[in-house]
Amino acid sequence: MIRYPKTLAEIEALVDAKIPNWRRNAERRTAAILQLGHYAETSSIWSEVKPVFMEIQHNKCAYCEQQLEGGAFGAIAHDLEHYRPKGNVRVWPADPSEYDFPTGDPLPDGYYHLVYHLGNYAAACKVCNTLMKSDFFPIASARIVGGAAPEDYAAESPYLIYPIGGIDENPEEIFEFVGVNAIPRQGYSTRRALITIDFFGLNRENLQFQRALTLLAVWLAFKGSELGDNDDTWYLDQLTSGRLAHTLCARSFLSLCRTDRALAASMIGAFRHIIERGQ
Repeated sequence: MIRYPKTLAEIEALVDAKIPNWRRNAERRTAAILQLGHYAETSSIWSEVKPVFMEIQHNKCAYCEQQLEGGAFGAIAHDLEHYRPKGNVRVWPADPSEYDFPTGDPLPDGYYHLVYHLGNYAAACKVCNTLMKSDFFPIASARIVGGAAPEDYAAESPYLIYPIGGIDENPEEIFEFVGVNAIPRQGYSTRRALITIDFFGLNRENLQFQRALTLLAVWLAFKGSELGDNDDTWYLDQLTSGRLAHTLCARSFLSLCRTDRALAASMIGAFRHIIERGQ
């Protein structure tokens, strides 16, 4: 997970350019939802802005950072997900004994004030959104109802990170990687990082396979770059630029390559084993 540094004003400008009347329609729909007091529509328009978030995120899932189909076919591969759920919010995890601290009460009507707020959206893969996130939203404090904008809910202290713009913490200050595995960054309070990793299954087998491919590419490009190969230097820059899959994993491993080359080299056999084993 990385930050995508687009402000709300920049996102609004992108939406206005691509779907000129979307924000006006969203305001009308929001007014109707607020009058009703909960979310209930027979049709919706949030999927119309999905391409904007796909573009912002370089066609990557906001949470697991795998790269998905772009362009015309991307609308099928990506979900436009509501960071704070639009309807009934269930308690997570299903078995509260899994954690020795609260993760938030249920909220039957959900965060219906934010259904059409552009600061409450992200593009996500179907595993992270439909299977993992669903209608859960774990928080450390009490639920807030009635805020007009995402910043009005900051006191909830959500465990999940919102990676777009600067309203939330930078994921790179919370996570790092040891090889293909996401871990809390050293020195950071671990609770938020551990819950996000657990919630989205960020160390699931398929992601480890994809990351192993990325890290082997980082290693080969790093060695070539050390020898002065300009093509490898360019490729290394691309792998860590934010545009390609698993950027944070690549950046963490590149940092290790530069600070402890021998330790980085010792991991290559494990990456090869993961790739040989397959998904």
